[in-house]
Amino acid sequence: MSGAVQEEEINLLQLLIHTIVFIKKRLKIIVISILIGIGGGWLYNFLSPPVYVSKMVVSIGIIDYSSGDAIVSNLKELVKEKNHEEIARLMNTSVETVQALRSVEINNIYRLKDDEKIKFFQIVLRINDTQALPELQKGVLHYLEENDYIKRHISLTKRNLESLIAYLTQEINQLDSLKDKISEGKMLADGSNNTLLVDPAAVYEQIVLLVEKKLRYERELALAANFQLVQPLTRFKRPDSPRLSTNLYVGALCGIFLFGIIVVIERIIFFLRQNQHIS
Repeated sequence: MSGAVQEEEINLLQLLIHTIVFIKKRLKIIVISILIGIGGGWLYNFLSPPVYVSKMVVSIGIIDYSSGDAIVSNLKELVKEKNHEEIARLMNTSVETVQALRSVEINNIYRLKDDEKIKFFQIVLRINDTQALPELQKGVLHYLEENDYIKRHISLTKRNLESLIAYLTQEINQLDSLKDKISEGKMLADGSNNTLLVDPAAVYEQIVLLVEKKLRYERELALAANFQLVQPLTRFKRPDSPRLSTNLYVGALCGIFLFGIIVVIERIIFFLRQNQHIS
């Protein structure tokens, strides 16, 4: 058993020695390959245009995330194929402005306010020119607001809310009338002294609940009329890409890969020459 362990240790030692000898004999090639890769990474970083990331948050309570993503996906595809003329038409802006746009993404985010989950959409733009941000922001909002699907949902939502508000207004008026009759003593039971047919406290409580519900619907109606820009696009000075450290690291890895290719080619040439000598 100890002999097998010792033999294995010897084999590992021999492998280590062969590896060290292999690296020593090709150290110059390794260094040159890595330097070439690092140089390529630096050159790529120098020649690549800067890309900035800016995010805007909008409130679109009438649609869910899947619908919002489907609406933005059309714009994403147009950006990918660099169809600047069509993007400019949809966003109601100039071709020069949309040429700065590199990609568009949409994320679904939630925030809690007064124990109520409020839905927001985060729209992420990747651009080459931060000077175009104000016009791009107007363009994205225009694109969303003029979408037929969203416009239909806004119209339907407004009609439903207006109907609910009208119904609640009628119910509140009826309860107010009942409250006035109670105050005037007109709701006393026949043949009894000061016995009410209804509970005044219950009527007052119902009025308060209906008024609160009506105010909530009125707020939703006001918000359903258009998009609410919660957070505008921010102009950053530092680009998101290219990143020098990342490009140098990737370049060094490419240099190592280049060295591996050189070694493979070297071994192939060696075996071909051996075969020629044998034949």
